[in-house]
Amino acid sequence: MKKIAYIIALIGIMSLFLAGCAKKDSDSTSTSTSTSSDGDGGTGGGTAAATGAPVLSGAISSSSSSSSRTLSEARNFRHLLGRSSERSRYNLRVSDCTAKAYDPTDDSLKATTTAADNGTYTFTESQLTKGVMYRVSVECTYGGETVKMSTYGAAAANTSDNATTADIDPQSTAAAGYVKKALVKAVVKSLSSTTATGTTAEKREATLTDLNSLVNNIQTTISNNMSDGAMEYPDDPAKITALEEAVAATSITSIVDTSTGASFETAMSNAQSSEDWYEPPTLDSELAGAAADGAQKLICAPWAVTPDSTSDQEAQIKECAIILAETSVLGLKWNLIIRNDSSTSKSALWGVVSCNSTDFGFKDTIVKYELKSHSDGTTSCKITNRVQPESRNGDYQNEGGLTIAGKFFYTLAKHMKKNTRYTLQDLNNMIFKKSGSGEDQIGWGAFWNVEQGGGQYWYAYDKDDGFKKYATWDQNRNATFENVTITSPTDTFINKFSGTVPN
Repeated sequence: MKKIAYIIALIGIMSLFLAGCAKKDSDSTSTSTSTSSDGDGGTGGGTAAATGAPVLSGAISSSSSSSSRTLSEARNFRHLLGRSSERSRYNLRVSDCTAKAYDPTDDSLKATTTAADNGTYTFTESQLTKGVMYRVSVECTYGGETVKMSTYGAAAANTSDNATTADIDPQSTAAAGYVKKALVKAVVKSLSSTTATGTTAEKREATLTDLNSLVNNIQTTISNNMSDGAMEYPDDPAKITALEEAVAATSITSIVDTSTGASFETAMSNAQSSEDWYEPPTLDSELAGAAADGAQKLICAPWAVTPDSTSDQEAQIKECAIILAETSVLGLKWNLIIRNDSSTSKSALWGVVSCNSTDFGFKDTIVKYELKSHSDGTTSCKITNRVQPESRNGDYQNEGGLTIAGKFFYTLAKHMKKNTRYTLQDLNNMIFKKSGSGEDQIGWGAFWNVEQGGGQYWYAYDKDDGFKKYATWDQNRNATFENVTITSPTDTFINKFSGTVPN
């Protein structure tokens, strides 16, 4: 079963990190204006009437649809109820709103539109590029004063599709602030790389390549925390404006090192009073996981030219492997077991380090560390995520979770740097075929094995008949084998069962 766990992990992580599957061989109307950009957030040459089909629209509200001040449904954080349950919902409406769409990769202004009287805004295909992610910021009148709010949304990919809906309210503004924070973290991590090459602008561009996926994942994480009651934010446009202004004041292009990244986070923190905000202790690591996902686009990018030096190759592979491990433990909630006693082993991604948060960098609020000693005298650090991953099977039968070794990430990183692409036939061969041995082994020669009823019955996969029962176990763990023929999808059931299984 251990092999199967690695196989499943490989297939899953390939879908996350390896692009390609082939080898190389509203009914409301609004008046709008479109503004061209000079790339630096300014305007570049006047305005033009918005034309074409709507591609991005939404409603602007002064109060969020699911307010953080009503936490009676909060499942895991009822300690916040005393802070929030007695606050009343604000009833004032926003009016006279202007919406502006910005490119999140450089914060340049791309288009401007005036919202309709009913509080809806619309951008058309003549204003925005279809399928591209934007940060939409609005400036409105609320209670006689000017307020600002925002959200992220991608323009519809096709003209025939309905316009993407991206509503704007205090909750979306809070989430947008944390999206920007994660993007800053990703850029800082990339710029801190010891092996990636390129200018600051090139590194930033590579990091933010898959922006739609990155933003959507972060927004989902933040929204789940808010819906679960784990995170509190002020459901008040006047208060949320402070966050919007603080976040927008720093352009992503001004993030050039760790120091500028820290300055952004300080400005964002200063805009959030403890009376109105509560951030769960796990959130920062959730954002760090998203940042690692962004940074791996740069750090794990395939070699244009393979380094001549073996040591240079290994250094780049290990840095990529560490990013993949970070994404896995922080984002996917997988557990790690990493050798920590060697400066040369491919399994020791961090080298010779102590088994603690200081050396590995994962906060104790997120993971726990356990030093493991092995029979051959080596040691490893088992890093277990304290946050239980969501189970789509209805329960948590496997309480230990999936644990992945450092060598797995090293091997994966090596093929990412080599730009290895896989077909379904490749996956089939890796799973069911094996050739060579030791370091030269290719494939696992594995088989699919299912245990049912606490291990009372064993089934194996046959390419013609699907899963077939081949063994029954009694209470004393004695097996009775079925007289069946089991073949793998490669016509030979490699290793343990080939041909007729004996009685």
